[in-house]
Amino acid sequence: MTDSREEIRRKNKKVVKNVLKTVAGIGIATVATVGIISSLQKDKVIEEQKCTIDERDKEIEYLQGKEENGENEINDRKERELKIKNGEIICKVCHSSKVTEILVPCGHYAVCSSCITKLKTNNISKCPICKRRIDKAIKLYVS
Repeated sequence: MTDSREEIRRKNKKVVKNVLKTVAGIGIATVATVGIISSLQKDKVIEEQKCTIDERDKEIEYLQGKEENGENEINDRKERELKIKNGEIICKVCHSSKVTEILVPCGHYAVCSSCITKLKTNNISKCPICKRRIDKAIKLYVS
């Protein structure tokens, strides 16, 4: 009976030892799994932050473009005002070039040579000021 008890104790110790090894292995696997999950969560946060950064970069580009457009509009407006101050009459169509054409029959001195060409090309035959029909345009040379 003693042999049998001693053998049972040895077997129990062996079983306990195996159980402890298994539990330790599970613990190590759990720690590794937690590490992997933590790493994946960090990767997800990093990816979300990259998306946020990309969105903000696009917004900055858009706003910089609007700022440049606004500056260009201000410069164009200043240029037109300066031309008007210098006695130049500005085209009523493009608002940038000097008027060179008198429209017949209304007599308005209203468009530049570039715009009268575009009006003719697009079959638009109305004065931009009074909307009367344009029969022809006469180039006016001012010195």
